[in-house]
Amino acid sequence: MTFLALGWLKWPVQVTEVQMCATGEEVMPDELFLRTCPATDESVSPAQQQRLVQVNVGPLLKSLAAHVVAEPHVQRYAGVELAPRYDEDFMASFVSSSEGNCKVRSVTVMVRYDAHLDGLLWIIRSETPAHAVHVGHALKTHREWDEGSICDVPVSSFLFNNTLVYFAFLPASAWPKAQILGTSFVLRVGDDWVKETAGSGRDFYLAHPSPDSEPDEEHPFAEFLCPIDHRDMTRLMCLYREKCFWSASYIGQSLSDVPEEIQFLILASGSDEQASLSFHMPLVDKGANTRASLRACSAGFVVRVESGCAVLNLPDHAWLLISSSTRTTGFFAPHTAPLAAFMGQIWETLRSRGFGGTPLSEKISESVLTTELGWCSWDAFDLSVSSDLVNATMRRFVDQGVPISYVILDDGWQSSQGGEHADGVGWEASGNYIKPTLTGFGLNHKFEPGFIQGMKHDFHVRAVLVWHSLIGYWGGVDPAFAQQMDCETFACRGKFGRGLRRNSLVEHATYWEKQYSPVCARDVARFLDDYHASLRQVGVDGVKVDEQAILEAVAHADPSSAGGRVDSTVRYRGALESSVARNFPEKLTDEDDQAQASLLMNCMSCSNEHIFSAGRHSVLWRTSDDHAFPHTEESAFAVGKHIWTNALNTLWLGHLFVPDWDMFRVAEWHARLHACARVIGGSPLYISDRAECLDDPQSGARQLLGELTLPNGRIVRAMRGGVPVLRCVMHNPLREKMLYVLWNVNLVHGMLAVFNLCSQREWGAEPITGEVFPTDIEPFGKQARESDVFVLWNYALAEAFERRAHEALVVSLHDMNCCIFVVARCVDIGGGDSLAVLGLDGKMNAGGVIERIVWDAMSDSLSVQLVPGTQGDIIVWYKCERGRLRDNRLEKNATCRFRPAQDKAWNDLLVQKHEKNDQLARIQVDEMAALGNQMILSFRPRQ
Repeated sequence: MTFLALGWLKWPVQVTEVQMCATGEEVMPDELFLRTCPATDESVSPAQQQRLVQVNVGPLLKSLAAHVVAEPHVQRYAGVELAPRYDEDFMASFVSSSEGNCKVRSVTVMVRYDAHLDGLLWIIRSETPAHAVHVGHALKTHREWDEGSICDVPVSSFLFNNTLVYFAFLPASAWPKAQILGTSFVLRVGDDWVKETAGSGRDFYLAHPSPDSEPDEEHPFAEFLCPIDHRDMTRLMCLYREKCFWSASYIGQSLSDVPEEIQFLILASGSDEQASLSFHMPLVDKGANTRASLRACSAGFVVRVESGCAVLNLPDHAWLLISSSTRTTGFFAPHTAPLAAFMGQIWETLRSRGFGGTPLSEKISESVLTTELGWCSWDAFDLSVSSDLVNATMRRFVDQGVPISYVILDDGWQSSQGGEHADGVGWEASGNYIKPTLTGFGLNHKFEPGFIQGMKHDFHVRAVLVWHSLIGYWGGVDPAFAQQMDCETFACRGKFGRGLRRNSLVEHATYWEKQYSPVCARDVARFLDDYHASLRQVGVDGVKVDEQAILEAVAHADPSSAGGRVDSTVRYRGALESSVARNFPEKLTDEDDQAQASLLMNCMSCSNEHIFSAGRHSVLWRTSDDHAFPHTEESAFAVGKHIWTNALNTLWLGHLFVPDWDMFRVAEWHARLHACARVIGGSPLYISDRAECLDDPQSGARQLLGELTLPNGRIVRAMRGGVPVLRCVMHNPLREKMLYVLWNVNLVHGMLAVFNLCSQREWGAEPITGEVFPTDIEPFGKQARESDVFVLWNYALAEAFERRAHEALVVSLHDMNCCIFVVARCVDIGGGDSLAVLGLDGKMNAGGVIERIVWDAMSDSLSVQLVPGTQGDIIVWYKCERGRLRDNRLEKNATCRFRPAQDKAWNDLLVQKHEKNDQLARIQVDEMAALGNQMILSFRPRQ
């Protein structure tokens, strides 16, 4: 059932009922009459009265029907606003008062009535018989429905251009006598929208599809209008599938030009001072093997349901999540925006309802991939990678003191045949072009035997991961090789759904709609287990699995899977995670054999069926397209888009995964921007330069690497995925004159990163100015009192700023620049004096080395726990209000002792004045901190 239009009709007589006069069955009548009451004016003759009785509205209905059949979501007709909208209150009151489990759909039209309207006309298109239009009126306010005015209006129908069109008419004589402010109505059918309340303001809407879309033989789908309230929308943000593998961001202020394949949608309504947000997520029903996406139309939003089967076996429902925030004064103010927590609640609600989504808190997220620096071969060598090139690179890194702990051997190492890799002609546009297929599990001829074990031994590499496609190689698996492995393949041409083809027609037609030879879903568990076991035998420790979402294009031809793309995804992902858990575990401790992290990097997988099907062994998840391609210069716009897209995808997916913001190059002009983005994003850090690129002292690459790692080679990763502050979420930092602010947290301190992602061609060379607040960090905003004091420290400039909880710090940045602030809560040490232990000098995530801070007033001492590996200068900010510190100098009033581990002796540390800032002091930690370390800062009484 699809609601199409509402019109207002005006006649010279009062209308009492509708009667259809047709000359044949299932045709649109040329004449459609409304039976009316005879006029009471005695001056009108009986013949004139009879003419008034037969008012012909056939042409009007025919014209309106032609309009709505041609454009299903028409908003205006003949100057009349056709404005459907969802009304929560009316629907709730109607459902509660209905007998039994009445399944309804509610659309509200607020009408300003006048004395000249004689009735309301509904035009409805449906393949399901419409029972009635259930109507109620608002009399005193828009939310007070007059119980005496509620009635059922009968529905009649006709066939127009092979489309069944229903209509209903409500005469003015049936309206209440009092002034009417508006009318709400519900289209009553056998099955349509069913509302189920999930609690805490999160509502599920169960939609029963109507096959009213144009046919698609290879990827049939069903569409229906959603009950998404967009009438007061001022701005929208959506994450849509720009390509089949990747989710990109879009910001708009209207429904025009909104891309298709929306997987996550936020609507903002109201002003910034008094606004509300609503969140919308089309869901994946693994039990029914269907997935949903959203698209915009002139009447609102449409849910598209598809399975990827040649025959669309849709169930009797599809799911859409709608969650609304509370309308709050100053919603976009920094201290009233628990957005990340709200997203966590959404995912937990989905999980409780059986939709999946294993939270990151239940996964083992600490591994070599998240705690140490890595290197990937792709940007450096692309397909030409070889054992000689990798060994030379690693040798150079060791000589330069670059602590690479893991290596990702990207595409170019596998044994394959066919396609562009065989003849070197590149990608072909022909639909008959066969992409290269896997012909064996071993490394190809470019790699010496024993290469992986030798590299780990010679260069102290802890782990080696190799790249492969989820279907084996780009084109799948060679059938002859698959037969040797006792696996069946199937041949097919890739074909994507309509939304993707409309979003990126050239991309998919040119690159991806080719010939494939994947392994059947029933054999994929055995295939992947054999593959990974073979890799483990030659020393491989994990895998980066690419091209995952290609299953959408090939699943329709799988003879072993009648469920289409969702069924294939569930089976492939289950096989992948089981194999990785068996073959590539990383044992974290010698004592606990169960504490194992799986070394799996998920890539090219940002379609919702993969996201909802991911299990506990999927920790890392790539959240954007490649930052750049080998041998290509990365433009300023591309850098900005990459950071912006990762930030919003992390907002969506950060509750489930450690976001992987991709490799980057430390010897390029954009290196600091990318590094800062990955630090604030909580991403793994792995570079992709050739080692000789680090030789140029002008590049600053060596210094940058030093800012990212501790002396022992470990990185200090933030506690979660970094996300935008709420006032930035609904804005495009590439096109709007604004600073883009992201936040994250460590064990004690918070962290803010500020970006100017507008290139000069947008706003000129002048810097952009904005504000940051201590309470931009969501947990601080939730806990802070107005009197709380924080210090914001810019480690790069040695600048520290004292601010109260909701007090702004003004920041100015030139285009394509960034800065990071440690945000530390001040400790009151008595006498009006205060201090804050900020972190390790010279590190991007300086505050991440602080594990615990405790003030003991009895002993006038501050105990600080540091993360293992900490070595260097700890920076302390202090403030003397009443002279408790002699000469207002910290270094003259404090002593510091440090014990690097519980079994070590205490050492005295020197407290020194900072050379650039009088409010800062240095405490030099000479010996590297180990487990159980402690630093105690004690204060003498004032002399």
